Amino acid sequence: MQSVTGYVQSEAPHLKQSELCASCHTLITEAFGPDGEVIGSLPEQMNYQEWLHSAFNKEERSCQSCHMPRAEGPIRVSSVLGDTRDRLAQHVFVGGNAFMVRMLNRYRNELGVAALPAEMEATARATVRQLQDETASVSISPLEMNGRQLAFSVEVRNLTGDTIYKARYPEVCAECPQPVATTGADQPPPDVAADTSGPIPAPRVLDEGNAFIMNSMLQDVIRRGTAIRAKSLNRNDLAGKTGTTNEADTWFNGYQKNLVASVWVGFSDHRPVGDNEYGSNSPLPIWMDFMKVALDGVPEETRQQPSDVVTLKIDPRTGEPASPDQQNALFEYFLADHAPTTRASSQTTTDIDSKQPVRPIDLF
Repeated sequence: MQSVTGYVQSEAPHLKQSELCASCHTLITEAFGPDGEVIGSLPEQMNYQEWLHSAFNKEERSCQSCHMPRAEGPIRVSSVLGDTRDRLAQHVFVGGNAFMVRMLNRYRNELGVAALPAEMEATARATVRQLQDETASVSISPLEMNGRQLAFSVEVRNLTGDTIYKARYPEVCAECPQPVATTGADQPPPDVAADTSGPIPAPRVLDEGNAFIMNSMLQDVIRRGTAIRAKSLNRNDLAGKTGTTNEADTWFNGYQKNLVASVWVGFSDHRPVGDNEYGSNSPLPIWMDFMKVALDGVPEETRQQPSDVVTLKIDPRTGEPASPDQQNALFEYFLADHAPTTRASSQTTTDIDSKQPVRPIDLF
């Protein structure tokens, strides 16, 4: 044009605006009835509308930022007396289906594809590059160490500003409203539109007071029961249960607030392990060796007594409230609604049938 008319073109600002793309790439197809009247419409291409409500618009990134990338220059734009220019852009169509482009290229003769093979492959590669680098981001955060346990959250976010996936797990939250615990067919579908800013409170499946008392019972296994040798670990927050099944399986299941470990000793064919093998003398030492290392440097956890749990001084033989002068009385936890009320006689009791032989397996 310059060689014929002497007119030098100037850059038009609207060529960099997404509204220019909307003039061609907004397609609404109308549906017609038997009599030729319009009975409905179908938005087939709404590229501009998608851009308008995306983060690209807020970030002032136009459609041209992806579909009119800067061409490597200098480039001659005219074959007749044309000068080379820099800062030119090339209009490219990059979709999201590289497989389809390569299939068209492979069967180009059968399908009558006019584009050159190199052009089709370049488009496929540009599509792959866009999918890999410009469509979504994956973030892992925050990384937290809880003892020897690593916790993190995974978030997948597309670059139009929408969060595609964010890993969220139920958390123990005493201050949060408790959801109704449901299982199986009663489990409601996840609400994808729900607020994702706060924690998902885990439903309580066991009454707090009940859990506290059960934990105290299992702590007694280590304090004065079959796993008493674990007291050598010098921790007051350990609990567990020894077990022996049919003289063929010996095991110990034990835990601390943030760590559970189970040890089994036996034969795969369920042969007897011997008359003197119990959970307290085979699996327990293995468990102790593991927990000694796993909990090294981990501070002890103190469980707070719930408001519906009371402490009473009781007779260890009868389980009834002890008299004030009973020397061998024990302090024990009870649910307030089920605490014993009948006081034992003032006669001092002796130790629990100490003359009766007791095997370690019979204690707990």
